[in-house]
Amino acid sequence: MSVHAPGKKRLEELAILRGFACLAVLVMHAVNRNNASMLLPELEKLALFATPLFVFLASFLLFYSYPDKLPERFLRKRLTYIAIPYLLWSFIYTTYSHIYHRGALPGLKDLVIQAATGQYHIYFILIIVQFYLLFMLILRRRWAGALTAWPMVAAAFVLNAGYLWGFAATSAPWPSAAFLWDRSYYLLFPAWGFYFLAGGALARHYEPAMRLVQRYKWGVLAVLAAAAGLVLQMNGPVTSKRLEVLIYTAAVIPVLFWAARSVRGRAHWLQVISAYSFGIYLSHPLFFRLAGSWFSTAHPWLYFAQALVVQAVGGFLLTWLVSRLPYGSLLVGKVPGVRGWPRRKRSKKLAECSTTASAAS
Repeated sequence: MSVHAPGKKRLEELAILRGFACLAVLVMHAVNRNNASMLLPELEKLALFATPLFVFLASFLLFYSYPDKLPERFLRKRLTYIAIPYLLWSFIYTTYSHIYHRGALPGLKDLVIQAATGQYHIYFILIIVQFYLLFMLILRRRWAGALTAWPMVAAAFVLNAGYLWGFAATSAPWPSAAFLWDRSYYLLFPAWGFYFLAGGALARHYEPAMRLVQRYKWGVLAVLAAAAGLVLQMNGPVTSKRLEVLIYTAAVIPVLFWAARSVRGRAHWLQVISAYSFGIYLSHPLFFRLAGSWFSTAHPWLYFAQALVVQAVGGFLLTWLVSRLPYGSLLVGKVPGVRGWPRRKRSKKLAECSTTASAAS
């Protein structure tokens, strides 16, 4: 999932933003909701933009990298480096959960159901796969220009908001639909459609949009402050699949892009995190679950700091190590500058896959 667009100007801010989004995910998952106090619940709410930002960046990179034409083996390369890791990690978490809670290995049926229904934090990969399919359709039908016009983005925001509000404000009309209301609704494209079209619109109109943000930065910051206040006041489930978070993330994104452009050349550490972010995202809860019982009764801020370090360091080291093993990229995704295939007796076909995989997003 490279942030470098083949054949186009490299946008350093994309790597900075991906690294920042990765840190925000770790912050959310480091808060112990059973023992949270002293501003930690507020910090968790303010970090809820993380997963939507990952989704937004995936769309941005698609439209920025391939504005008019799909590359060869577009879908195959992307499914290799995100779908296979998704399945493997879904199996890992399902196995861990069954052993921990039931003392037994899961059956094949359990493995398939858990993977198909996105039961873990990696569910966002199912959204990205839908993005790939829609992106292919849009380019083949030459709809990109029309769909990424700003009025269409505004319409997508309204529809996305209505979709989220509809499921939040109503209940399943019959028992068999309960799963859709409880969980499946946010695994479908309409729950994330605004991020898809907004990412495409910003990619296609990037410099003019950034000039507008710079020109009206104080107004943009005021909107962000109001949206942050809305998120901080929300009650009930703390999740990114809420209407308040859609509004908040829409306000956060232009500010984060503006800030990332301002620190280009001075945020190398975020670019390092970005390079390993996919593997960290996939693996970090494993370390938290393994180590969580060691300090579950600690002071909330001490718990938070320990959980944050364990997840970040554990995820980074695992990704660093596995990415250097033969076929390691099938577990942690492609890491820029690291070979993911065996060096000896590499076929021409695999060599081509290795050299072009940096385009996978």
